[in-house]
Amino acid sequence: MKKYLFSLLYLCCVISVCSQNIEDNIRKANAVHHYTKCKFTQEKHLVVIDKTELLDGILYLKENDKLSMHYSSSTNFLSINSDLFYMKTGKKIIKARLNNNEMFRQLSSLLINSMYGRLDEIQSITNSDKTITSDDKYYIVTFTKEKKQVKGYKTVVLKYSKSKKQLVEMKLEEYSGNYNLYKLSNYEYPSSLSDDLFRIE
Repeated sequence: MKKYLFSLLYLCCVISVCSQNIEDNIRKANAVHHYTKCKFTQEKHLVVIDKTELLDGILYLKENDKLSMHYSSSTNFLSINSDLFYMKTGKKIIKARLNNNEMFRQLSSLLINSMYGRLDEIQSITNSDKTITSDDKYYIVTFTKEKKQVKGYKTVVLKYSKSKKQLVEMKLEEYSGNYNLYKLSNYEYPSSLSDDLFRIE
């Protein structure tokens, strides 16, 4: 019995160390990039009306927590510039200061920290449990909440490529069943990015 318990404890320690090594490698690989540009697709699914909307565009990321998503459709745009959040969907425009809005602060944190591989920060702001698994090509990081909450996401799933440690997929699922699925590809790391890309009107 003691031998079994020792083996189980040893296995848990090994798994914990391996998970930490994976997290460290993902974070270090993405921390070196001050400017990032990549293509994205977004699948928005609404359960109530059973509708799925497909969108695409270019994502830009700049040091000091600046991120913007330029959609192919000119009616959609999202920008995070330090403490400011701006989102345009059709004729609807949302402007908010992140310090005063928990929902947009969490969304902003998820988008930016997932790109940089800051998994501990995501776990902290979502107040969730974290598990890391893998297959032949990807590391899969899942954040889940056991207790249902009024706001926030029930599950967040991030997928990183094993070869380059780049974020290739992010799924944000709400308690209602609605979800957003982002897929990222064609990464570039330019020497600079214009502040105009992150301008909030």
